[in-house]
Amino acid sequence: SVFAKEKGLSNIYIGYLYTINGLSVVFFQILFTKFSEKLGIKRALLTGIFFYILGYFLFSFAKNFIEFAIFVFIFTSGEMLTLPLITTVVTIYAKEEKKSLYIGFLGLFEGLGWASAPVYGGFFLDLFIKTPLIMWGIIVIPGIISFIILLKFLNYEKLAK
Repeated sequence: SVFAKEKGLSNIYIGYLYTINGLSVVFFQILFTKFSEKLGIKRALLTGIFFYILGYFLFSFAKNFIEFAIFVFIFTSGEMLTLPLITTVVTIYAKEEKKSLYIGFLGLFEGLGWASAPVYGGFFLDLFIKTPLIMWGIIVIPGIISFIILLKFLNYEKLAK
């Protein structure tokens, strides 16, 4: 929202972007869940992370509300594919007697991510607000790292069970 404000969007239009995010989930989550079932867990998770990365990175080029809205929908598509599958993957990989422990750690790390992301993003926003390509390129690095780690370590056979 700070970046959108910098690009000239009013508070009303920034509110509309949040509305697009929320309504997209309300109206499209079931469709994206069915799509992820067709793709399979690993492909859907990687596709979701890709959409997250792409949507956020495309903000580098956003100049108006319509572009911001399209890019919000792209990263929301990543959200709709990724978030439901993360818990699924953790429960598949966890031993039966350790599932609640693994889910607890997942919650801890998700919480740490939600808490630290504004600091991480805000830091680079302050440094590179005038060079959005650099700023968003740096901001999406954790997503790129996640994509590479999951691409390398997720096991198709284990996820197919």
